[in-house]
Amino acid sequence: MDSNFKELPMVALRGRVFFPGRKVSFELMRKKSVAALEKATREGNFLFFAAQNDTSLDEISKEDIYEVGVVGKVEQVLKLPGGITKVFAECLGKFKIDRYNSNDKYFSVDVSEIIDVKYEKSESGLEQKDFEYRALLKLLLETFDEYARLGKGNPEFIMEIISSDSVEYISYALGDKIPFSISDKQNILEETDYS
Repeated sequence: MDSNFKELPMVALRGRVFFPGRKVSFELMRKKSVAALEKATREGNFLFFAAQNDTSLDEISKEDIYEVGVVGKVEQVLKLPGGITKVFAECLGKFKIDRYNSNDKYFSVDVSEIIDVKYEKSESGLEQKDFEYRALLKLLLETFDEYARLGKGNPEFIMEIISSDSVEYISYALGDKIPFSISDKQNILEETDYS
């Protein structure tokens, strides 16, 4: 995947934050969002998804949109009654808006990829960062275990979490599935240091 995209159509998400590596489905009704989707489906199926920071707004400007979001690839589009468009997409990577392009029909942005600092196990396995990473991973899994014991999450999701050994992956999966506030989900998305 490219690390930069120019003039990428953007969909502003109301009440949702998307995470890399996740498959999503959502509905579009705003004219600008539908126009962005139509542009994307004509030219490679790539869209930039970013959350709007005030979900009560119908008409938004670039000041109402978080700068960090994800690039996704549209997999399927369904036209539903009532002017609703249902979209299925795969979120590929985390990106930051570098520039808004002039376009009256839809939001168009230039974006660059954000590379997370990932944990790399030391050769000896005894360095302080190894212990810190394992402690963070253990804390995440213990917290998720408490959540699962409350009857939250389906069995497939529970297995997805407990079988992973990546703090980054678990953070994105939890951010995607657990009902945190939009600002908390955005903070999870914007985190870059998983070392």
